[in-house]
Amino acid sequence: MINIYVVCHKKAIVPDNGCLKPVQVGTALADSCLEGMEYDDGITDNISDKNRSYCELTAQYYAWKKLCTKENKDNMKLPVDTVSGKGGVDNALIKPQACAPHNTLQGVQQDTPDYIGFFHYRRYLSFSKIIEPEPDGALSPEDRRICPEIDLDSVTEDLARYGFSEPHMSEVIRQHDVITVLRERINTTVYRQYCQFHEEQTLRSVIRIMMEQHPGYEDAAREYLNSKQVYYFNMFIMKREIFEEYAAWLFGILFEYEKTEEYKTAVQKDPRLMGFLAERLFGIYYTHLLKAGVKAAELQCLRFYHTDPDRTVEEEIQSTCIRRFTCKPLPVTIRLDMRRFNRLLPPGSRRRLFFRSLMYR
Repeated sequence: MINIYVVCHKKAIVPDNGCLKPVQVGTALADSCLEGMEYDDGITDNISDKNRSYCELTAQYYAWKKLCTKENKDNMKLPVDTVSGKGGVDNALIKPQACAPHNTLQGVQQDTPDYIGFFHYRRYLSFSKIIEPEPDGALSPEDRRICPEIDLDSVTEDLARYGFSEPHMSEVIRQHDVITVLRERINTTVYRQYCQFHEEQTLRSVIRIMMEQHPGYEDAAREYLNSKQVYYFNMFIMKREIFEEYAAWLFGILFEYEKTEEYKTAVQKDPRLMGFLAERLFGIYYTHLLKAGVKAAELQCLRFYHTDPDRTVEEEIQSTCIRRFTCKPLPVTIRLDMRRFNRLLPPGSRRRLFFRSLMYR
């Protein structure tokens, strides 16, 4: 069995695919539960109330702990059943406190999955091009020219041309130990790129904790952080055993950092801090796995601008494409239409690298 959790914080269209399991994150902070989803506070041991800083990691913690303890499996919230109404009220959105714990898993898959993965409601992996790193972890010259992201207007588009069918996805997944996003070329090191948008000391502190807990990862950390190829989004699919080891590794580091006074100050300035730190930690862990010889693949990322079932494609594109960026060290903020920008300067392209070299020095 393959469980790929589609991480959602609001209503979203999720394609009908047996591999995909929509999960609402930040449910403990939300006014209502979303229909037809699992919930990141649906087990006793959860970090749902930390979602503002941990972002999609609250779903990763939920999936990990859902595997770990019988007590959690016996105390899961039921998804709102839009057919029978069980677990909900009149098939409508309900308050989280109305999602009372149940002592059965009716409506929730009880089998232990062989693979666990994570997509975002706006980002999936494409299964049309399967890019496998060389034994030394590098990509072939041909694969290095592939753009890591594909922009699509809507998640409702026909995804079959991107290999997005359950049989094909299952076949590809079962041929690998780990699958993640295709690395993106950047014009500086992974370490310096983080520092362009976040406080350098936060990354230094987390790496120090990682080294204290797991000194065997020093080579992978040095190699990845000094490289000019980055893995974004905290998106991956792993064999269950690898995921369990990764989750224990990741949260052991982040929870230790969360105890520090530095974190309490830094998160006020950078609310999504843990999510950004986890992106860099994932790159280190994945580099370590490559060096250990795991069977890996990297896939292009599909990015959707329209995912809201209550809005038209045009309405959502108009409201979601504009983003603002601050260009450190200068106190300059720029406003970009990301849909046009990504199509004019695709991620990883020479044009994108040149633009970054002008904006971030």
